[in-house]
Amino acid sequence: MIGLWWRLLVRGVRDIGLDKWVQLFTLGAVTLVTFLAGGFLLLVHNLDTQLVQRQGSVQFQVYWQRNATLETVQQDWRSLEGWSGLRSLQEFTPRQAALSLDGALEGEVELKSERSHILPATALLRFRVPGENAQQWAQQRLDRLRALPRVAEVHYNPLQLQTAGSWVQISQRLVWPVIGFLVLVLALVVGNTFRLALLHRRDEVELLQLVGAGRWYIQMPLLVGGALQGAAGAGLALGLLKGAQLGLESILNTAPLWIQVHYLPWHLVGGVVAGVTAVGAVSSWIAVKEE
Repeated sequence: MIGLWWRLLVRGVRDIGLDKWVQLFTLGAVTLVTFLAGGFLLLVHNLDTQLVQRQGSVQFQVYWQRNATLETVQQDWRSLEGWSGLRSLQEFTPRQAALSLDGALEGEVELKSERSHILPATALLRFRVPGENAQQWAQQRLDRLRALPRVAEVHYNPLQLQTAGSWVQISQRLVWPVIGFLVLVLALVVGNTFRLALLHRRDEVELLQLVGAGRWYIQMPLLVGGALQGAAGAGLALGLLKGAQLGLESILNTAPLWIQVHYLPWHLVGGVVAGVTAVGAVSSWIAVKEE
């Protein structure tokens, strides 16, 4: 039995070499549709990334006690790096804080190193805001920061928190439904492409049915071929999409635009490959089943 299943798998791979032009056009159609869908997905992902990074975060300004030693403050800084949801951490020693303030005031007030002791060590923490219970989340972060033994004060802007929470909710309520709709359209188009490609093998299927071949014996090679073509088309499309992303990055990420174009994250890449592969297999199976 295992040998028969193995022969059917090998037959499915070998059948890809038959009717090369039909297989080539099918592969090209799957690659093109996946590339177009992936391009739109790349656009949605980058819009979501830019909006959430720029608007979906809130800053906490933390001031340490003036008598706290630099070593103990640095220990607190290291502990803050492991906090969940932390996007960035900017650290300022008293001297760095004085120089930064002096630069902001454009030399109107002299706060060089000899007078840096008047400012405490500070840190600027930027967190990603969750879509729900933002106020409760911010209060928990505020209480936790104030509980640090050498911290004197902690400040944040409630208006910034409200704005950030709104952007995150927009992202969750609009972006992901759009992605879901895009995946559905991709599945329908790719599935119909495979079903049309199998029409030229109708005579072969009918002949096998006349000689008494079981449905699984007919469907298994077609399922394997559809899955392999789907995986190959998705791989080619994602490779082309990576080239397009690098090209756009080299054009847009220069002065004066400085727009970063991020490639799809690994979970979306894996989802596209797995989805198109599954659609190819299922479409091939259903197309024969309906005969």
